[in-house]
Amino acid sequence: MADGNGWTENSPDCFSVSAEEPVMDSRGYDMFNYWTENYTYYDLGVSTELVAFLEKNGWFAQWVNPGVIGIYKD
Repeated sequence: MADGNGWTENSPDCFSVSAEEPVMDSRGYDMFNYWTENYTYYDLGVSTELVAFLEKNGWFAQWVNPGVIGIYKD
């Protein structure tokens, strides 16, 4: 759950990740791109590779703000 500053409180069911520094997936695309309109490699700004991995393991990603991704237990 997000606090008033836009950060997700870490718990066993969620944690936050900074989306401000580039982290590449295996295809060379940033894992997170809030502003992208590329729906081939991104699902709402999150790398489709990461989305598939998270879903396979019972998690999902949701933007807290343009610089922070929350990862939540499904």
